Amino acid sequence: MNEVTRRIFQVGAAVGVATAASVLGSATAFAAGSGYTPSSGTGTPAGVPGGFTSVLTTATVQPSGGTVTGSDNGDTVTVTVPAGAFTQPAQVVLTAGDVAQIGSAGQAGKQTVVAVGISVLVNNTTFTGTFPKPITVTIAGNFATGDEVVVYNPSTSSWSPVPGATIANGTATFSITSDPDIAVLASTSSAVTGATSASTGKPFLLEGGAAAALVLGGTLFAFRFRRPRQPRQA
Repeated sequence: MNEVTRRIFQVGAAVGVATAASVLGSATAFAAGSGYTPSSGTGTPAGVPGGFTSVLTTATVQPSGGTVTGSDNGDTVTVTVPAGAFTQPAQVVLTAGDVAQIGSAGQAGKQTVVAVGISVLVNNTTFTGTFPKPITVTIAGNFATGDEVVVYNPSTSSWSPVPGATIANGTATFSITSDPDIAVLASTSSAVTGATSASTGKPFLLEGGAAAALVLGGTLFAFRFRRPRQPRQA
């Protein structure tokens, strides 16, 4: 290998590794959650697909009622607690689940595009049982009328449709009477190529694919210039 070739190889390898590290770093930062685990107060039991450990927001609602709003990559989640739903101040915690882990939620031809956990704590303890009054939840995104809202049932380890849920004008609306873990499913035919979400276009796979391509390219580059030359035949 002559000096010019050696320099080309060193520069190409360094650029490839640095760029791959940058892309992978941004993907990790983008996907990282806050580590808000079930033991610290959410209503999500261990083992629920998607984890629901990334906190979107927390807020305290008085007995007179109020709203709590959080955002998950462009989708706005609003929880409306009516007056008299709780006799004491209640803390509402909104968390995001990993849509890639949930996948199709057992529904053929479907793909999870947003996943939200809703927990209510009273006196720093997760509220158990049925809420005295139903709480209204809206998720404003880019949903289609054919999309579906499902809830996870820990007792059966499966997802099932949320009764009474509606989707209109891109917004999903439903009511809850206990702490749920919710997912919105869209048809896989409407999924964005190279993304994990059909409606939000979350670029986890796109960024990961770009990093893999850079690493592969660097490997091939190194192989091309490092392999020994075969002697010419006389």
